[in-house]
Amino acid sequence: MKHEDFLGQYIDIKKKETAALNDALERYKGDNPGEYHFKENEPWVMVTPHNADRSSEAKVLTVKAPVTQDCGIFVETVDDGEKYEVGYLQLAFCDIDTILDNLPEPKKAYIFSWDGGNLPRRRETFMFECDADAMKAAREFMVNHHIDIINVFDGIGNQARHLVSYSK
Repeated sequence: MKHEDFLGQYIDIKKKETAALNDALERYKGDNPGEYHFKENEPWVMVTPHNADRSSEAKVLTVKAPVTQDCGIFVETVDDGEKYEVGYLQLAFCDIDTILDNLPEPKKAYIFSWDGGNLPRRRETFMFECDADAMKAAREFMVNHHIDIINVFDGIGNQARHLVSYSK
């Protein structure tokens, strides 16, 4: 029977999910940039490891960029408690979305640059989840350290853009 190519659409969606996952992982700048270790709220997925002939339920322990067809996702299966590294092809459809749903928002880098005050350093980088948190922290930082003027930039280096200035 002729019909629409649903498999092709599923594969396209899985590639979009994987691109979104890799993009999210690249924004993690912690101890191990580009990877995230689940310590709680591990996502559960259906996985078919390379050496297995059937699927098994597994919890995701770590995701590491780049997630590819055959690597980047570290799981522990329920059946045998074995740990495997798999890629997006070994997961059931919508499991990448489940992983994305369980990732916390990555923090962004903000630069505070100031004049006056009781601190010897005049420029510092801090990590926040959003612009509002950075601006609130900048105002508190300004008051706590008796700073005359503080500028807040989003990003690092040549990519930084000026967000806001506060003065007494």
